[in-house]
Amino acid sequence: MLGSIELDSRTHQASVAGSALTLTGTEFEILKSLLETPGEVVSKEQLSERALGRRLLPYDRSIDTHISNLRGKLERAGNRNETIQNQRGVGYLLIPGNES
Repeated sequence: MLGSIELDSRTHQASVAGSALTLTGTEFEILKSLLETPGEVVSKEQLSERALGRRLLPYDRSIDTHISNLRGKLERAGNRNETIQNQRGVGYLLIPGNES
């Protein structure tokens, strides 16, 4: 759990502020990887291996596409605090929001 985002690895369920979030298996694994190290960059290579089970290929944009879809789902579910940020040429990180 981080801020309003909660994952249950046993049931593969995700929620934002208590509201169920419908994620694909890949989106779930990406979010799980980012939640495990909030504020730290996770490389696209690591995300590809964890979520897709394969190495990242040159010019492969699949992780970027999944991240974009995940961002949209989190926003539509009401997440306004935690953000997924791109570190150009390195990977992605989840920025924890301010808990008020």
